Amino acid sequence: MENTSLINWYPDLLAILAVDLILAVILLTAFRKLAGLISNVSTTEELAVKDNFAFGLVFAGGLISLSIVLTGAISG
Repeated sequence: MENTSLINWYPDLLAILAVDLILAVILLTAFRKLAGLISNVSTTEELAVKDNFAFGLVFAGGLISLSIVLTGAISG
């Protein structure tokens, strides 16, 4: 019988995807820290304690834009 697998597992491709995932998580975390430094507030306090809706919208917009850029960079 021939191998009719729908998914081809290439070790090199999996290594590249793992590195891309790690870089994406690092950049998204760095964005959170940088957003707090730029606005001179604690992101945890603004989002969790004060429940600041405006800060949440700005933060979400920045994360979405960074995610779009990362998607383009990772997909090549």
